[in-house]
Amino acid sequence: MANVAVTGKKVACKDMREYMDLLESKGLLHRIRKEVNLKYEIGAIAARSLERGGPALLFENVKGYPGLPLVTNLISTTKQLALAFGTEPDEEKLHDAVVDGINNRIHSVEVSSEQAPCQEIIIEGDAVDISIIPTPWWHEFDGGQYLGTTAGCVTRDPVTGILNMGSYRVMIKDMNTLTMSGGMRRGRAASTGLGGGDHITENEKNGKPTPIAIVMGMDPLLTLASGSPVRPGAGGLDGSMEYETAGGWRGAPTELVKCKTSDLLVPAWAELVVEGEVLPNVRTPEGPHGESTGFYGENHDAFVIKIKTITHRKNPVTYGLICLRVEDYPRQLLRSG
Repeated sequence: MANVAVTGKKVACKDMREYMDLLESKGLLHRIRKEVNLKYEIGAIAARSLERGGPALLFENVKGYPGLPLVTNLISTTKQLALAFGTEPDEEKLHDAVVDGINNRIHSVEVSSEQAPCQEIIIEGDAVDISIIPTPWWHEFDGGQYLGTTAGCVTRDPVTGILNMGSYRVMIKDMNTLTMSGGMRRGRAASTGLGGGDHITENEKNGKPTPIAIVMGMDPLLTLASGSPVRPGAGGLDGSMEYETAGGWRGAPTELVKCKTSDLLVPAWAELVVEGEVLPNVRTPEGPHGESTGFYGENHDAFVIKIKTITHRKNPVTYGLICLRVEDYPRQLLRSG
């Protein structure tokens, strides 16, 4: 059992592994040791469990990926979220914790590469091959494998220099190419600031590529902050409202490390980081992909990412989400904050 720090009423899990240990200690995580297939089987099991309000599922034996487990359904129930936020399993108390963290953000701190588990292993150059990461086909008619379902896509505003982390759909095209959909907001005056897509189009005006880092397997509060429209704050080390909001929820700073191929800062305790560049003024079809609306969606104008480097922890744990009407993400709770 990992040593999970408790700060007041907040549970400050340093990483996803500590949170998984905490869930398991409360009977809220189930290990699946039987071999499972990435093609539809993991998605089907995850979906059925979500419908029943089941526990988190840790698939320990993914076919073709020995020693590389995959976890789903980590933040799908009130009991799980209560452990993440260090509150009672009550919707009103969870809402109060969300608002309190947003109003009392904590500035991030930067650590060295030696202090960052996410850079224990570095894959670069001709060795880069995204297929090393177990990535499911979630739905029967999906157009491919979706790497980005719970990941945080980190970019920097080319005008202000402020970092943004957003949860956008990312699909695998080939061994070193990804697509990205999303990240477009309503302009620079929007209350939630700019998204990654806006950073890309801003850079495209000058014909420049956009450095990007896709961060996988974060602690639950970072995952929640990445997909939430939190308002801009005063800014600290990096100005990132997502990192600082997660710090407020956690009761401890988010530890960040500089990427290997850019000046982007990413969560030091993540499981995996995919570093690359979004090619300027290049688009490609992406999808279809099963959505939370109950229909399949596709994007004929998706951004194109070329991967430069993959860094990860030893024996990384992949965290993925199947999009359904009932999801592993409390959208209503977070948007009410």
